[in-house]
Amino acid sequence: MKAQFSLDYYVALIFFVLFITYIFFRVASFSPLYTKEINTQRIRAEAFQISEILINDVGEPARWYQVSQTEIKRIGLSNESLNYTNFLSTKKISALNSLIGNPCTQSGYEKIKSWLSIEDDFAFTLINKTSGTTILSCKPQQKVARELVVNISRIVAFDSGDYGILNLEVW
Repeated sequence: MKAQFSLDYYVALIFFVLFITYIFFRVASFSPLYTKEINTQRIRAEAFQISEILINDVGEPARWYQVSQTEIKRIGLSNESLNYTNFLSTKKISALNSLIGNPCTQSGYEKIKSWLSIEDDFAFTLINKTSGTTILSCKPQQKVARELVVNISRIVAFDSGDYGILNLEVW
């Protein structure tokens, strides 16, 4: 007879639908983990990029500490006369302290955020390990509590002969 289905067909169809439903729910249960890991990797990349700009970029213009604030496009603390990795200029650190305050004000925080062109919130401290003092510190006035926080510490040298650590937190 035409157009009639057997019991085998219905059983196979039910097993197929159950199998597809099982696969769907298994994949859906892993989706939040993958989404969280993707966000973590994005923030890690952003944090590393911020630290690279701060310690290995001279800024734009290279002598941004000698121009007006409106002419500054990007800040960087690297010594512009020497091309060394993780080698910071004390002139630039002092100039940034005078521009934003130490610890920085909310307007100083917003300036740094615009000069670095980032959207995520951050906090950083630059510590001179030779003298044990905090040279530079900046964080928002009100920290929004988030589950995802990335911390990066980088060792730096100063053109004064001292060394220190840049601690950066991004959320």
